[in-house]
Amino acid sequence: MPLEGTSVSEADGFFEGNNDADGDGLIDGSDIGIGFLYGQQYELDGSVTVDRGLNPLFYTKEIPALVGNPDNTGIRVLKYHPSNGAYREHMVLFRYADAHLMKAEAIMRGGTANVTALQMINELRELRRATPLASLTEQDMLDERGRELYNEMWRRQDLIRFGQFTDEWGLKPESGDFRVLFPIPTTAILSNPNLVQNEGY
Repeated sequence: MPLEGTSVSEADGFFEGNNDADGDGLIDGSDIGIGFLYGQQYELDGSVTVDRGLNPLFYTKEIPALVGNPDNTGIRVLKYHPSNGAYREHMVLFRYADAHLMKAEAIMRGGTANVTALQMINELRELRRATPLASLTEQDMLDERGRELYNEMWRRQDLIRFGQFTDEWGLKPESGDFRVLFPIPTTAILSNPNLVQNEGY
């Protein structure tokens, strides 16, 4: 449940239009929950959010299949507030936290610096109000990247780099090592006879 919205007086132009059509003193749309939305959803006033059929809206963890699921299956992910549509001027392209994690991983893998990888990871964890780690393994590093960079399209590359991309998880079966490369599109091969399709495709 969202604990608060953005007041009209605090908006300062961040939310497009700064609309408050319902007159509650909060910018319309600023009072939605963000992060991982799971379980019963609630309105800002504490009332139960309902789905299109006017039933309590309860998001489940389970996704029975890749298609044909009802509206309430699966955790919803809202990492950044959608009030600005497609983010326009607020699109996130690169983040300092990503560069910070890259440096920490480089140190963990043998690079030298005046700080340790563990110190760098704990700097981010403290910013996120998470308990600092006492030690750091490769799995810890991968897990930390997953927590910090979820929904930012880095997971595939991270899993390949940490040797876990071909493993089984969720609705994905174990796959062959050749899957770490994408297939070359047929149109590219037809237009350039020097190209050879990657093995396995």
